[in-house]
Amino acid sequence: MMKYAQSVEMAYYGFVFSDINFHSITERELTMKCFRCNNALNKTSEDAAHFYSCSSCNAHYRLDEHTGLCDRWRMPLSLVLYGVIFDKNPETKAVAIAADFKARDDLDLANIVNDIKAELKSPRQKVSSILNFEYLNEDKLRLFLKLFVNEYESCNH
Repeated sequence: MMKYAQSVEMAYYGFVFSDINFHSITERELTMKCFRCNNALNKTSEDAAHFYSCSSCNAHYRLDEHTGLCDRWRMPLSLVLYGVIFDKNPETKAVAIAADFKARDDLDLANIVNDIKAELKSPRQKVSSILNFEYLNEDKLRLFLKLFVNEYESCNH
């Protein structure tokens, strides 16, 4: 359960808590929307982890009580970010990881790049919350994603 103060006013990536008197949030008290298609999300787990999915576009999310809603593992951003999970300076790996992805034929790379571009254009989440990064730095991870997209697009023109 997510614990907050008695009276909370907080806006965070897609949902707003405003003057609510409660100790924990349940899916009845909070309607979260899909980042991709804006449809309501459905809770997919009953354990301590809070997992949600969109029945419309099949996106999967994780709700973290400290950082909010973010993509779950195997969503497009998580696949690209996994390559820098232990790197202090992820931006230095963008070209190499883009080359690795371009060499694969089992991924829809255009879809992955479009999802990254949408996130960079209109931030919907803390990308540093998607995986358990050894070095949490939101700005460096976003720079890495931008350089990844630039590398992909420079080779596809």
